[in-house]
Amino acid sequence: MAILTKMLFPELELTAFDVEVTERVRRRLTELDMKVADNSIKSQYGKIPFESGTFQVCLFFEVLEHVMEDPRHILRELHRIISDDGQLFLTTPNLAYVFNRFSLLMGKQPQLFLTGMRNEAEPRGHFREWTLDELIFLLEDSNFRILKKGYIDAVGTGGLVSERPLLRMLYYPYKMITKVKPTMRSQIAIVAKRT
Repeated sequence: MAILTKMLFPELELTAFDVEVTERVRRRLTELDMKVADNSIKSQYGKIPFESGTFQVCLFFEVLEHVMEDPRHILRELHRIISDDGQLFLTTPNLAYVFNRFSLLMGKQPQLFLTGMRNEAEPRGHFREWTLDELIFLLEDSNFRILKKGYIDAVGTGGLVSERPLLRMLYYPYKMITKVKPTMRSQIAIVAKRT
């Protein structure tokens, strides 16, 4: 996401931050004149290695679903490193996504599939997905004020649907359902202001 953001807005000063940045990605970020910060903490209860109020904007895209522990600490740390007038942009998969609901109707647990715990020595992947109401509660509990909230659609013919041939035939019905009922879209997006 950092690379795409820099390509779209080359004038911005950006810092890419992740648990571990591979050398290939680090080289590409450096080529784009971006700072790179590896997060040395292995537990979310550690401190994010930036001074308070360092950033005006924090893009927290597709991260929260990977947090294994209580997410409030990481959200409070984001609050700490965002400046007084700064904003947090957050996206995460929607637990109420129509395919998750369909999985439950079929007696399947969507979360078990997402965790990547099947035949894995080390669990990885999505550990917890959220509803919009839960995210609002978590953000407000972490001293953020919600500016905008809503559901976005990340399902396309080049994404999940094309990877699963049997789901291709559901693409257009999915688009019609989510046009009428946006709460069933695949992703949640929130813009919040530090308070």
